[in-house]
Amino acid sequence: MLNGQDVLLVLDVQGAATVRKLLGQDVVFIFMVAESEMALVKRLVERKTKSFGNVVFNFVICTVKYTHTCALGHKPI
Repeated sequence: MLNGQDVLLVLDVQGAATVRKLLGQDVVFIFMVAESEMALVKRLVERKTKSFGNVVFNFVICTVKYTHTCALGHKPI
């Protein structure tokens, strides 16, 4: 980063906020989200790796992260 090279980091919303604090406004963030809430729930259910309760919990967490992402001034794509 210091010598002008691009860097790709896979971060959650908290990590992105930390990077923003450390590196300032010159950082470009790209957040990926499901095309709809229903699509997200469908993906979580079809994975069959978690109980329904955990799917609901993950959905709530994703919704909260989306809200925080928007609060950082970003529009997820």
